[in-house]
Amino acid sequence: MQEIWDARVSCIWETVAMTIASVEVSGREQGIPFFGLDVPSRQELSLKYLVRLGAVAIYSQPLSVATAEGIGQALIRMILEDPNGSYRTSHSLIYIDTFALFVYATYALNFLFLKQRKNEHVVATHGTLLTVYIFRTVFLFHMVQCLLEISPLNSNSSSHDPVTKEFESTCRELWEVGSIEREELELNWREVLEELSRKVLPFVSCAAKFYECLTGVKMEGLTETEEPLHHMLQYLSQPINLQDYFSSPQLNSTATTWLRANLERRLPYSPPIYPRSLPKLTPLPQDYIDLINSVADFACPPNKSLALQSRYPTLCLLCGKVLCSNSLCCQGEGGVGACSEHILTCGQGTGLFLRIRDSDAFILAPNGRGTYVPPPYVDEYGETDQGLRRGNPMKLSTENYNYLRKLWINHKLPEEVFRVNEKNVQQPPFLFTDWPRL
Repeated sequence: MQEIWDARVSCIWETVAMTIASVEVSGREQGIPFFGLDVPSRQELSLKYLVRLGAVAIYSQPLSVATAEGIGQALIRMILEDPNGSYRTSHSLIYIDTFALFVYATYALNFLFLKQRKNEHVVATHGTLLTVYIFRTVFLFHMVQCLLEISPLNSNSSSHDPVTKEFESTCRELWEVGSIEREELELNWREVLEELSRKVLPFVSCAAKFYECLTGVKMEGLTETEEPLHHMLQYLSQPINLQDYFSSPQLNSTATTWLRANLERRLPYSPPIYPRSLPKLTPLPQDYIDLINSVADFACPPNKSLALQSRYPTLCLLCGKVLCSNSLCCQGEGGVGACSEHILTCGQGTGLFLRIRDSDAFILAPNGRGTYVPPPYVDEYGETDQGLRRGNPMKLSTENYNYLRKLWINHKLPEEVFRVNEKNVQQPPFLFTDWPRL
């Protein structure tokens, strides 16, 4: 497959999948609409033209229709696990990003039913009946991934919504094959269905946005009494009841085959957890005194054998590592400080730090720039105490910490540095900090 694949086209398709998934999870946590008239126009137009670029990207290279057919056939063999073993992945399919697989399949499988003709262009990917079945197959595969994460829930109530025998038997078989331990008690299938719906909702949302950008057909607004998952599945021309996807014995057999064939190829780390969420900053204790006590015995790393305590222990809020900041003993090559050297491997040139004993939070950006930001700890009046001049007891402010996390998640740390420095450009030179030395 590597011989017939063009790296640039693959990069575009991967970018489409990653961008849509990132926008969805970011909007979900920050309350930004993903559908409708309230979607930011810049976001809407960017996704629209990026998706359509992926649909025509393959024409930018001299790939024949036969070559594109080979790509589609390889994807089908990967999804259906060819029993002849002519194509098998090197690792378990339960680790695969199913939305990226869905994007690749939608773009590539369009060429399977095209005949090579002279002096005639092939039709770009668009919404057809083929895409409906592509979604249904990959969606079933994603539900298998999610079912493996759902621990069977024991029932404490006497009333349960009925489920189909096919759904129940498939779930039990998947749990048995997956070696999920459970007590032999009556299962609350209502909770199983609700948990499965919650886990698959982001995937369906991304697929609906992908088709909306690809076809130009807008999804109608959601009514107050309508479930978001049902509304999006209806837009995608799919059954709205998740149990209906397990009504086919052939599909159930395929789902079990996926799991059996891939358990032996598990990787040493855990598979992704759905629904995916944005990364968080380093957890901090509620009381500032507990944070100070946690570094009471922190020694300078180069002089640890001499038990020399660091004057300015600084916590990286991205990874949680404690550094010896603003000290000659821990300077790296070129005389840069420990924090400036740390951001090269931790934040790709950008970092967010908290100087613990001074309650000073600061951002480091490329080109030796930086700025102070409000620290996450405040006193009973909601005021920060940078430098611990007042000495009042302080508690963790969720609002301040979420503000710092939002800057980091939205890649606005360098922008915040530029904004604050522009605002303070009139300050005297002796007030400026030598950021590379930190």
